[in-house]
Amino acid sequence: MENKPEKRGITLIEMLAAVIILLILITLTATIGKRIEQQTEERLTRETIALIDTALGEFGEFGYQYKNQKYINLKFPVDCNDFATSEIATALKEALGYSDVSVTLTSITSDENKIYSGCEVMYFILNMVPASRAALDEIDQSLIFKTGTVLINTNDNEEQPLMRIEDAWGKTLHYSYYDNGTEVQPGNNLDEPTIDKHRSFPIITSAGQDTKFGTNDDITNR
Repeated sequence: MENKPEKRGITLIEMLAAVIILLILITLTATIGKRIEQQTEERLTRETIALIDTALGEFGEFGYQYKNQKYINLKFPVDCNDFATSEIATALKEALGYSDVSVTLTSITSDENKIYSGCEVMYFILNMVPASRAALDEIDQSLIFKTGTVLINTNDNEEQPLMRIEDAWGKTLHYSYYDNGTEVQPGNNLDEPTIDKHRSFPIITSAGQDTKFGTNDDITNR
C-alpha cells in the first residue's frame, strides 16, 4: 500500500515570519524611495542655483556691453537685497534709472515678505539681459512662479511679469548682495549699504529640505 505524503498547513509562526519579512521589505522600499526622492530634489535645487550663478556671471561679464539706457545704472553684483515687498518698485527705479515704475502683485503667499523680494528683483533684472536670460531659460519651469506685473512707463509702457524662483521643496531662493561683516541670514536688518559691504559675488541660498534658513542642509552657490 502506497504511503501518501502528509498534508500540513502553515503554522502561526511561519505566518508571522512571512508578515515580518514583508513589512521589512516594504519599509526598505519606502526608505530607498524617499532617499531617491530627496537626492532628486537636492540635485534639482543645486542645478537651479548653478544656472542662476551662470546668469549672474554672464551679467557681470557682458552686461556692460549693453549701452541701452535701461542698463546704465546697473551694477554687478545685481544691486538688490532684502527689502519690503512694497519697495520692489522703488528698488527697480533705482537699479534701472527709470522715473516711473509700478508693481502690481497678483499672488500673495505665506512667503510674501521681505526676505524674497531681492530674488524677485534679481530675476527681473537678469531677465532683461539676453546673455543672462539664456541661462535662466534653462531653469525647470515648475520652480518659477509669477507673483505680479511690473509696468515701466517708458515710451512703450513696457509691462513685464514679476517672477520668483523656488527650490524643490517649495521655498523661495534667497539672494544676498550686501554683507554687514558677518554671515547674512535672510531677513536680517542691514544698515544702509556702502561700497565696502558689497560682496564680490552674490550668494544664492536654498533653505534645504527642512525649509529653514541657517541650518546645516542649506544649499548655496558658494
